[in-house]
Amino acid sequence: MSSKTARFSMADWKAWKLELCALVGALLSFAIMVIVLGIFDGRPIFDWKNVTLNAIISVLSVAMKASLTFAIAELIGQWKWILFSRAERPLTDFERIDMASRGPWGSLRVLSRMHGFQVLPLQLGALLIVLVLALDPFSQQLIQLEQRPSYGEPSWHTTPGASFTTLATSFDQGKALYAHDWSRAENSTRNPVIRMTTELELPMQAAILAGLSRSRKTIDQQSTVQCPTGICTWDQFQTLGVCHRCQDLTPELKRVDDFGEVYNSLYNDGHGDVYQKENGTAFSLPNGHFLMNMNGCSLTDSTCDYLSPAIGHAPPSQLTMSSFGTGDPSKTNSMRDINTLIWSMSVIHLDSAEIESSPKEDYEYEWPDIPLLATECAMYYCVKSISLTVEDNIIHENVKEATDAVRDPNSWLLSSSSYDSLAPENIPPVNESATLEFNELYAYAGRSDLVLYFPDNSTKPTYSITDDAVWALSHRMQDLLSTNITTGANMTSAMLDLLPEDAVGYNGVIQDQQSIPAAVGSVWNEDKLNIEETFGTLATSITNGMREEYDGYAVDYVYGHTGTPTQYYKAQWGWIALHCLVLIGAALFMLVTARNSTSSQSVPVWKNSPLATISGGSSAVDILRGAETIGELEKKAREKSVMIPVGSASTSYQRIRQNEESNGSST
Repeated sequence: MSSKTARFSMADWKAWKLELCALVGALLSFAIMVIVLGIFDGRPIFDWKNVTLNAIISVLSVAMKASLTFAIAELIGQWKWILFSRAERPLTDFERIDMASRGPWGSLRVLSRMHGFQVLPLQLGALLIVLVLALDPFSQQLIQLEQRPSYGEPSWHTTPGASFTTLATSFDQGKALYAHDWSRAENSTRNPVIRMTTELELPMQAAILAGLSRSRKTIDQQSTVQCPTGICTWDQFQTLGVCHRCQDLTPELKRVDDFGEVYNSLYNDGHGDVYQKENGTAFSLPNGHFLMNMNGCSLTDSTCDYLSPAIGHAPPSQLTMSSFGTGDPSKTNSMRDINTLIWSMSVIHLDSAEIESSPKEDYEYEWPDIPLLATECAMYYCVKSISLTVEDNIIHENVKEATDAVRDPNSWLLSSSSYDSLAPENIPPVNESATLEFNELYAYAGRSDLVLYFPDNSTKPTYSITDDAVWALSHRMQDLLSTNITTGANMTSAMLDLLPEDAVGYNGVIQDQQSIPAAVGSVWNEDKLNIEETFGTLATSITNGMREEYDGYAVDYVYGHTGTPTQYYKAQWGWIALHCLVLIGAALFMLVTARNSTSSQSVPVWKNSPLATISGGSSAVDILRGAETIGELEKKAREKSVMIPVGSASTSYQRIRQNEESNGSST
């Protein structure tokens, strides 16, 4: 670099006015490009008289590229005069610089062939020429299209193209059927005893069976939803429904020895003391629900033999699962706080997952040394908050329980005026007044609706279930998932010494690979191990049944936003980095070049002027004399070094030396 301090004058800047205008034009094109991208980013695509946004961006990018190419090329050309005015250089460098100002191939030659600190600014310009070539493909990546739905405002469900779902604020799908028991009227003080049965509407029965037999994924798609386009969304809404809760009770299991007498009272088939007291073992929960077997039975491979002192060979039944279901919270282990309980079910079963993963063979597991699990799950009336979307015709529901909705203490009350018409057997005792469990005698007493409400927000609606619907649903769950197994007098007597006085026993079992009752096998079996998922699916299916419009039952419509697939512009801002880099590089290159071409440094601002080159042609004739081909010209140029002395205003070249002369002479 020159030792002289570069001083700018107005005349110096006037020499660069075209290049400055080109850089300003490039900057304006870039700024407009950024503004346009910012405006249309995230907006739907447009096509105004066949003019697209990509075309606008391409025009701006081409304008920027053209302006930068002109300015950089002129600046590169100026470095011929800057470098050759400071030191002797091979004449081929003059050609390389001139070629670099014409395009990328010459620029690559400068980058690969010219080295040294003094040519660093020149190499910057050559690099910029190469980078400018990439502006077009980079600009094509600036705008991408993404498809996402655009949503309209909700409209009435009868409007074509409207999307809607349903919610329930009440549930009344149940009927009560009564029968007079005149045989017991003599023992009543006044009125005949009434026995009640129920009839649950077929859609709700179907919902229960579907919840027990189908997968959660299938049940989720059975919600009442209409979405014409397959893309819809709804604001969050609340509905009456059924929630579930589960609790792991495995730590609560307690081993009870000497259980053979209890086993014998149930499975002796009338043959007396077939099974001995000391040969049976049970595992019990706090409420007295238990799973029992005879010791030594290998439950995993269905082999069990027992030699009875009474009858000899007596293979006992093998119990791989027992369950206890109830609608009375007081009979549960962990669900006593639920005052809207529909059905609770505790299940004790083999830990099939641990058995399968164990290196032990199946026959090595013998009762009672076998892994067990215990789980209790409950379903109960609740209010659900639902966020619903439909994507690609697939329903997605994000469901949460509205825990601030509780049972109204002024609901589900007995009608005191009905007591006069009831037989004593039909009047529920005090401890039965709050339960929702169906009882064929107590259900006859008239009750007000069960109501759920928000005590802290009186503006929210209330949700009600009629007494007939409560009884019908409870009754159906009893019929499906429970039966009398351990309630006989002999069983009760045998259990007294080993279990709590109010032990519930079990009312469902998988015995010798047979489910009793049949639906119990749909809650748990060796191929369906996740009890919590089963209850979740069942609760969802019943909720869907409550929300289903059927035979005049009232449901409310929730109108959604119907989506239409729409293409939007998406600006890929990362691809604009090259534009920024080239623009900054060009400005820096302009500044460095101008500083090295001031009048104070006596470097003429000739840039790429062909007249300047021609004016020095006479001085180069002697150097290149005798060359007839381009190859010979290049060879002689490589052998000669020339310079333009600083301070010289002459347009001629001064030959300094000749490195190698064929005739041995020197200049």
